[in-house]
Amino acid sequence: MKNHIKNSLSEIDTVTEHDTSLDIKFAKNEILEQLETAENTLIFDKSEHDLGDQVKDIRKCCKALGIIYQPKFKDIKVELIQVFHIEGSDLSCGVCVGDDYIILGNRSTKNILQVLDKKTGRVINTVKFSENTCRMCYDNDQNLIFISSYQKRKLYKVEIAGALVKDPELLLFNSDYVGASCKYGEHIYIVVNDAIKRFVLTATPQESVEMTQVVSTNTFCGTNGMTIIRKTIIFTTKLNEIKCITIDGEDIYCFKDEAIKTPICMSALPSGLILVVDRDNNGSLHVLSEDGTKHKTLLDKFDTITGPRDIWLDNNNHETFYIAGGEYLEMYRITCD
Repeated sequence: MKNHIKNSLSEIDTVTEHDTSLDIKFAKNEILEQLETAENTLIFDKSEHDLGDQVKDIRKCCKALGIIYQPKFKDIKVELIQVFHIEGSDLSCGVCVGDDYIILGNRSTKNILQVLDKKTGRVINTVKFSENTCRMCYDNDQNLIFISSYQKRKLYKVEIAGALVKDPELLLFNSDYVGASCKYGEHIYIVVNDAIKRFVLTATPQESVEMTQVVSTNTFCGTNGMTIIRKTIIFTTKLNEIKCITIDGEDIYCFKDEAIKTPICMSALPSGLILVVDRDNNGSLHVLSEDGTKHKTLLDKFDTITGPRDIWLDNNNHETFYIAGGEYLEMYRITCD
């Protein structure tokens, strides 16, 4: 039933694309008997109505039923919901785990992983981590987080049990400098210098395996972005491009524009739209269309963050996302006109 309603929402979007409806009805001509021809036997009564409020009401009803409307490129907006201040931190990355927690990488002198309670905004647990965290990837099926170290040949795996974070384990099979990573199917895809590689996510820390190269490309393993959706990989390059390839490595598009000078991280929405954070000039938020041909700026600046590092979706609510940088974590909601 919910899938049927979702499909109906897409049809409504198509029908109401021009934002107004035109009602036309026939009115009887009262002097019909005086006409010599049938040319003017009927006249039209015409009226126009703005559909914006009606469509918004439909979306509200769907939300009450637990059906999340995915906005189109033309109407997507974002609004700030909450700001979390973690004094003394230097937040570099994060992931949502389950309904209640966020795991944060803290690059401060403490070098720790922090567990944040979503509801209270309080840090409820910390784990010592000997490296500068670069990027995290969460495997929901096995409750694992894969962590890459900033500009080092070190990749870790961490087990999660509720708010408990176990000690990180170094994956000895990795020999590359590693950056952003994403889960797709049974593999973890990861950015390394000049390539995208992958490995089986069930590989144990001591296992003697090698990462398989997906494609050779102009990537840099420092602070970068990657996301995967609908069998496509979207990632940033050392030339500040945003590239899209198939899961097998075939080129789809390459976006480069002065509107996004230093893309540092990204996240794909279920609709196929790509949220991109630009680190230039204290940071801004942008969106790319599904085919990478259109761009729109959503935020010229963030509320408190002046050095954004990472963006990620709430894994149980795809209309909410987080942006981290410095001492602050900002929570946003995706909306539409």
